[in-house]
Amino acid sequence: MTPRPPPSAEHFTQVVTEVDRLVQQGCAEISALSRMALLWLETPETSNRLEVLASALRTIRNSADMLASETSGEVVAVGCSHHVKSSAAP
Repeated sequence: MTPRPPPSAEHFTQVVTEVDRLVQQGCAEISALSRMALLWLETPETSNRLEVLASALRTIRNSADMLASETSGEVVAVGCSHHVKSSAAP
């Protein structure tokens, strides 16, 4: 099997720029959802409607999983990768 040639500097720059965009977008989404969940905890209705908080936490988890998947796909394209064992979803 012939090894793949390394990506060009221009391609590498494009991938890093795309990964940065994905990370910035994903982190902004996760941050906004976390703020929303924290504000919800401060309302009197919190104890009666915990499903709202559970839904926000699931959405945060899904956003983080999607961010990891999207960035992984980008870095694999330039021959880089980092694998972390993730815990199984409940």
